[in-house]
Amino acid sequence: MPARNYTSTAEAKTLSASINDAASTMTLNSITTLPGTYPYTLVIDPDTAKEEIVTVTGLSAGTTLNITRNADSSGAKAHDAAAVVRHMITARDLQEPQDHIYAVTNVHGVTGSIAPLASPTFTGTVVLPSATSIGNVTSTEIGYVDGVTSAIQTQLDARALLSPLTNAQTGTTYTLVLGDAGKYIEMNNASANTLTVPLNSSVAFPTGTEITIIQTGAGATTITPTAGVTVNYYSLTGAATRIIKAQWSAATLIKRDTNTWVLIGNLQ
Repeated sequence: MPARNYTSTAEAKTLSASINDAASTMTLNSITTLPGTYPYTLVIDPDTAKEEIVTVTGLSAGTTLNITRNADSSGAKAHDAAAVVRHMITARDLQEPQDHIYAVTNVHGVTGSIAPLASPTFTGTVVLPSATSIGNVTSTEIGYVDGVTSAIQTQLDARALLSPLTNAQTGTTYTLVLGDAGKYIEMNNASANTLTVPLNSSVAFPTGTEITIIQTGAGATTITPTAGVTVNYYSLTGAATRIIKAQWSAATLIKRDTNTWVLIGNLQ
């Protein structure tokens, strides 16, 4: 059954003609101020021994209403002409919400079956996760810290380590590699040795990279730039050299631009 209708402006009415206990219609003196939509509740002979609650289901013609008898188990009775008729709230209006609130199953069973939920409507595109994406983020972007150019590990490698690692070299020549960023390079050889700074096109150290060279052997360590690379430095003696001063001395390379570095430390 559809929801019942109510109005706060209804006035008392009277029956235009008597009805027996089996009548399915009743005629009123007026239906103005009663609800204009159906169903709704009327009480005939309220507060008397003949009180009956009926449900009005529609308009038959004029002021004649179609009714369902014995509503709320009030009993079907005969009513005389001029019997008072009122639009009222009855016990079922109060009981049905309580039944709904406290029921644990079939909570809409008081008035009918449970209505199905309406299907949701989406106005956009739903992108489900896959092996290569999460939503609208691709696996490539997931692998980037800045979402544009560099993979996570590359960017992490480009940052100075909290505890720098050591790359120990025992030969007489060594050329820096990308993994040396942020490390200590130990040059340990009894003979003179050379550490080469490569072109950016060969090894693209990020600008700001720092690499410290420690001469741990007796052989002097020279820092040599590849042709096209500039390594600026200052020598205490004024000599045009990039040679670490002595065993256990150190110098640090700092990349300032694409192929430009500065060398600071204990130089000859």
